Amino acid sequence: MQNISCNLCGIDTGKLLFESKDLLYGVTNKVFRVVRCTRCSLVYLNPQPEGAEIATFYPNTYRPYKIDDSTISYALPKEPKKNVLDVGCGSGDLLVNIAKKHPDWALYGLDFDARAVHIARSFGFNIFHGSLPHARYENNFFDEIHMNHVLEHTPNPRETVEEAARILKDTGKLIIITPNFRSLSRIIFRNYWYHIDTPRHLFLFTPKTLRAVLKRAGLKKIKFQFIPSPKYFLQSYALLTKGKKQRYARWIWKLFVIPARFISALHLSSTMQIVASKKI
Repeated sequence: MQNISCNLCGIDTGKLLFESKDLLYGVTNKVFRVVRCTRCSLVYLNPQPEGAEIATFYPNTYRPYKIDDSTISYALPKEPKKNVLDVGCGSGDLLVNIAKKHPDWALYGLDFDARAVHIARSFGFNIFHGSLPHARYENNFFDEIHMNHVLEHTPNPRETVEEAARILKDTGKLIIITPNFRSLSRIIFRNYWYHIDTPRHLFLFTPKTLRAVLKRAGLKKIKFQFIPSPKYFLQSYALLTKGKKQRYARWIWKLFVIPARFISALHLSSTMQIVASKKI
């Protein structure tokens, strides 16, 4: 574990918000400190795991690394209509879905987990094992870059977004889905909010702090969408009351659909999607 400064503004005066354990997978009994920067309000784990220790917090049961039973066999097209990159591709679920709809697109992925990389490569995708800054893709190469629940896992989100901006075409789109720390569920459940997910989530963003990261990377057109879903409210309640995830009857989910849409309209949903590009 190492103490870090704020990844956004660089100062090291993070104020403790709360302490949290690994409630979702229970791979460690350690207690982790979640702090908020006193200058820019970025929320992050401090101290943070480093190097090989990070990998130990991702068990074989971690959902993005599951084995997909898809029978797709993908071959990189010679003259692709689009170049698409999935950062943190896991076992390749998103790439599989894109390939089925757009076989004439060139699909790339990367992940730091060797197990997931092996599975994704078995479909025929061009997968890099490691982090985005180490992949060294060409300047202005990709039409789309996806980060689906990934940015919060990266040890240096500012560097990751800056690298994405470098390799993104001027007409391209960076599409990010990430937890919303400003959400109503987080306010209610605090350290039992499903998306706290210590120690895997190293950083948590509000619309304000994520916009600051994107603008600092040179991305100018930034559009937020707040995703309505009862899932994270119900699972946060389960963590608080039962200490683990729980299955709920379908009728219970339906009760929360309309409130979830209202909460989303207030920009207080647990998950947000951002589409950003270099040109306005």
